[in-house]
Amino acid sequence: MAQASVPSRQELPVEECWDLQALFTTEHDWQRRGDEILSQAEVVAQFSGQLATGPAQVAAVLAAEDKLSLLVERYLGYASFRHDQDTQDSAGLSLEQKSRQVLAKAQEAVAFIRPELVAMAPGLLEGWLQAEAELAPYRHTLEEILRRRSHWLSPDVEAAISALGPALDGASQAASQLSNADFDFGTVQDSAGESHPLSHGRYGLYMTGQDRVLRQNSYRKVQQTYADHRHTFAATLAQTAELDATIARLRHYPSALAMRLDERSLPDEVYPTLLAAIHRSLPTLHRYLRWRKKRLGLDALHFYDLAVPIQEDPAVFSWEEAQSLVRDALAPLGDNYQRMLSAYLGKHAIDHLENRGKRSGAYSSDVYDVHPYILMTFTGERQSVFTLIHELGHALHSCFSSSNQSVRNAQYPIFLAEVASTANEHLLLEHMVKHAANGQERLVLLDSLARDYLGTVYRQAFFAEFEQAFHAAHEAGKPLTAESISAIYRQTIERFYGDAVEVDAETEMEWARIPHFYFSFYVFQYATGFLAASALMEGVRRDPGAAQRYVDFLALGGSLDPLPALRKAGVDMADVASLEAGLAAFDRLVSELEASQ
Repeated sequence: MAQASVPSRQELPVEECWDLQALFTTEHDWQRRGDEILSQAEVVAQFSGQLATGPAQVAAVLAAEDKLSLLVERYLGYASFRHDQDTQDSAGLSLEQKSRQVLAKAQEAVAFIRPELVAMAPGLLEGWLQAEAELAPYRHTLEEILRRRSHWLSPDVEAAISALGPALDGASQAASQLSNADFDFGTVQDSAGESHPLSHGRYGLYMTGQDRVLRQNSYRKVQQTYADHRHTFAATLAQTAELDATIARLRHYPSALAMRLDERSLPDEVYPTLLAAIHRSLPTLHRYLRWRKKRLGLDALHFYDLAVPIQEDPAVFSWEEAQSLVRDALAPLGDNYQRMLSAYLGKHAIDHLENRGKRSGAYSSDVYDVHPYILMTFTGERQSVFTLIHELGHALHSCFSSSNQSVRNAQYPIFLAEVASTANEHLLLEHMVKHAANGQERLVLLDSLARDYLGTVYRQAFFAEFEQAFHAAHEAGKPLTAESISAIYRQTIERFYGDAVEVDAETEMEWARIPHFYFSFYVFQYATGFLAASALMEGVRRDPGAAQRYVDFLALGGSLDPLPALRKAGVDMADVASLEAGLAAFDRLVSELEASQ
């Protein structure tokens, strides 16, 4: 019997969807906010040419910029959420497009600030920062501007780049619309010949199911759909690489990678240090893959076999049970965390039901003076509980940072973003292992942890190496076509996986369905975040004071650079030993799995 079709957005119960009225009661209110943004942008722009006259002007323009940021966050959030909940809804798309136009004007209005501060006489701004108390709330911002002084362009050029914002983001938007709104994967058959609807949300569900025929058919259908549009995706990805390379040249960086790392206040060696540590540990990855192939009883392991549990996991959770499990698992983080969690779960801020056109994947997005919003598709399986607790990690990070920092300092850097989310996953897995009903369930959970290493550490590092390779190819003047990108992808697969996994022809096109490649050099931070979280949660298990230090770290938001912030929490990610400690834990885990044979 065929499964029920995916419902439309209008068919969902309103009480089970996120409540966007906390942002704006009506679209008319949203439209008025756009007018307020443009008005506040004019207020900011009036400071142009005046910043060198004294510290009071600097403090005033930064305060005006903060007010503009508050207005923009809520405005953008509403439009983005409306669009993401149903990408086929033309009204939501219209709001999203309009919001980007308004954002571009706001960014254009503030574009003079950093170049004008940089252009001051040497030592002037530094002196004011040391002597003037009114600049204290903006210390971190001003120190970052001074650190990157040589990379800021003239006010006119910065304004031009800001004005071009929507156009510069066109490649990412086109790829997203094609993937999320236009693609119809139709149906796929299982081993019994029954048809099942295939969507982005259900693809993930089928990939973790025991029916290998359904997995294989789903994998091939999705990859082939992307392959049918490979030239379009190659063009959008090439355009992204060209944009990054151009901006990097304009800002006097040797490469796009160097630019992105510097923007995140990270030393250049962070990226190659991670990849080198991962490559040294690849023999452990290959041991795990060989164990997985044997445990699943397969002659050959394919990429559609990597996410499935080693045996059918009968656990099914209701939405209410998942929330209760999350509360119990996060108890080691202390009463303060629990209180913030309970408050957040009561806000109707999580959109967890599937509908046609809903943006694929999951995310948490904060609106500073309201609360974070989570988008996900909850299927009831165990992995959905992990997705929920992962996104709650992001959301609670935002709740603590927003409660303790200004709008300027609340936005934590991307390098820290994955620490809080994966820390939650570590705690959930530990809780589940502790309460496993029997040895078989415990083994399934340990394999789940191994698959987390596979997906969050090794796979993301693999993506990072591929990303570095295709950007380097473009910067060397080599064309990025569907064929050349696929060749780079296959070469990277072979370096990482060796002969442990069979590489099917369609696997070469997997790069086209990874949206993170449009957010350059983002994915490596999943791996560093996972390894940092592993170390921090080990500290929580050993040290009664570690939980409070961790919550204090969450409250720092973006008030410190990422590496110093993590050191306050208790881990030094500049030390290769921190990376190798997490990878050594994976080696011990694989040894335990091998001993279970």
